[in-house]
Amino acid sequence: MRKTEAFWLQAAGRDGTAWAAYLLVLFFVPGVASAGWPRVVEPPASTVEQIGGNVAYNSVPMQIYVYTSKLSPERVLAFYRDRWSDGFVENAYEGWRQISRLEDEYFITVQVGPGEGRGTRGRISIMHLHERPVDNPGAGVPKLQGTVVMNDTVSSDPGRKNRTVAMINTYSVESNADYYRRHYLERGWGTTLKQDMGGNHMTVYRKGTDEVTVVINKGDGGSMIVINEVKASGFFAW
Repeated sequence: MRKTEAFWLQAAGRDGTAWAAYLLVLFFVPGVASAGWPRVVEPPASTVEQIGGNVAYNSVPMQIYVYTSKLSPERVLAFYRDRWSDGFVENAYEGWRQISRLEDEYFITVQVGPGEGRGTRGRISIMHLHERPVDNPGAGVPKLQGTVVMNDTVSSDPGRKNRTVAMINTYSVESNADYYRRHYLERGWGTTLKQDMGGNHMTVYRKGTDEVTVVINKGDGGSMIVINEVKASGFFAW
């Protein structure tokens, strides 16, 4: 796994999700953007990578980038304070310092954290607020009664669609693992990989061209479950 992919998984607070990433080499007045999305100027002296393809968080379309900069976190924040002097919000979130602003239908957030030496590493996210979040994240995903859905993220890349749902409940790792084993095997899914380590569990289920990875980690008073669904789309759907 590349360092930037590992960094994103750690920063996003998720595990077991494979993301395709590609490098953006930008010169002069660099910025990050996709067709129809606002252009966000990246921090000076930085390298940027986009994470995933077309991403949605709880059905809200997003573009997500990770970056490293030779500037300190404070200088990165100062850079955006200056550029966004007509209006921004600055706060802290889950250990990150971040600065955000609303541009038309897009909510832009730049997060900063310590990088190598005196530099910075962080994320740039752009949310398209034209579509509202779904009222019931996790709908259709198997789960034990009382399970709470933390987030529901979907993305699409050529030939496949991905959905990742993170959940927590008060059941043990073993109870959750048994539930998902019975759920998928009774519906004709096969097992291609199974691992148990340090009280945690992972199983990969496969049916035709579809694949589901179930990761269960022991938590305080229960378990955290991450389900990653990969389904073929378009020409590749059989």
